[in-house]
Amino acid sequence: MWNRKVALSGLAIAAVTLAGACADVPPTEPPGAELDAPLFSTRAASASAPRTLDEQFAQLAREVPGFGGLFYDEAGTLNVVMAGTQVMSTAQVATVLSGRLAALGIDAAAAQQAVVREGQYDFLQLSAMRSRADAVFGLRGVVFTDVDEAANRVHIGVENNAVAASVKHALGMLDIPPEAVIISITEPEVPMQTLRDRLRPIAGGLQIWALVTPTSGFICTVGFNVRSPAAPNVHGFVTNSHCTIEQGVVSGTVYSQKPFALPVEPIGVEVHDAPFFTDPCFEDAICRWSDAAGVRYEPGVENIFGRIYRTTEFGSLTVDPAMPMFNIVAERPRALMGDILHKVGRSTGWSQGPVFATCAHVSQAGTEPLQVMLCQDRFNPAPATQGGDSGSPVFERIGEGNDVRLVGILWGGTTFSPMENVRFENPGPRPWITYPGQTPPAP
Repeated sequence: MWNRKVALSGLAIAAVTLAGACADVPPTEPPGAELDAPLFSTRAASASAPRTLDEQFAQLAREVPGFGGLFYDEAGTLNVVMAGTQVMSTAQVATVLSGRLAALGIDAAAAQQAVVREGQYDFLQLSAMRSRADAVFGLRGVVFTDVDEAANRVHIGVENNAVAASVKHALGMLDIPPEAVIISITEPEVPMQTLRDRLRPIAGGLQIWALVTPTSGFICTVGFNVRSPAAPNVHGFVTNSHCTIEQGVVSGTVYSQKPFALPVEPIGVEVHDAPFFTDPCFEDAICRWSDAAGVRYEPGVENIFGRIYRTTEFGSLTVDPAMPMFNIVAERPRALMGDILHKVGRSTGWSQGPVFATCAHVSQAGTEPLQVMLCQDRFNPAPATQGGDSGSPVFERIGEGNDVRLVGILWGGTTFSPMENVRFENPGPRPWITYPGQTPPAP
């Protein structure tokens, strides 16, 4: 578990109240046995992996010879990478891919306007090299491995030049051509905690904190509230697994949302935290698909479903009095490279930035044994994230209004677990939803 403790003495935060915001009405009738109904559960070990974006790209490459990946460029245009001797026009690519792109959440108009970009490797080649390259996680200081669709290369992030030299040597032993790999110096992904304000009703983007000892604790962010149509009186939310007393273990972490001070006023308790596994994983490491944990609200705690707090501008912590919340109206299983995504966190407020990596395997700094999150997405939010933003909801805006699509949950400075992974690893005995009227996704 990461070191995320801070002393309680001398810390005070001004309480903030929000007038005029509507909230879910707490249950007015005794919930009875429903109170014991769990929102989350651990998926059976036989279901070893979600259907990742890389797997879908690999399937496209088997169906469309030469397919090397998809990404959005800086102008927001969909780019289709094609490798090999067969040259396809934009019209041909749009015709071949249009039906297949719908499964990735890409509409027909984007496919018709797609730009064909020449690549050296198809996605099957890149995926095979990346799979072999994953062995470098045995070297301390490797931050991530990824198939970089825009560069048409395998991308490996390392902490310093010494690790880069070791990786280059390892790649030679793994029979991976050096010209097929980008190695870059990258800041390690670390957890984020600091201090900010309190708001009610509770929704995505707000501060939560918990005690580890009577004199120390940590601060994170509410990701998003959840409900189960089968148990409507049971309210819960999702935050990061590393925002619990012990990651990967249900330790009964009790969360508060008042200023970081005693006495504790509990708002909820941790009820689900999927265990780490070693298969599929890497030597001397333990893995998970998501840095996510489930929390059940205490009965009567005021919270609002399908909402994320909105601030006055990027980087602000002040809730916009005219438009105080974003409305979650849809959910995306994963992102594509080049997507412009947003997050709201209790330390740096509202940020936005482009996705620069998809389905990357990312190590968590300072963990022993090494903890690796599989098939994570990464973006560059501006302003940059800071301590306490762990757990922030990551979402895509729909137009310039308040409607958004939920995409994932932030756990590192640039890394988030996509919703497909969160749902796969935390399926629940009953389907759970993230916004009103949602049809529970198939398990």
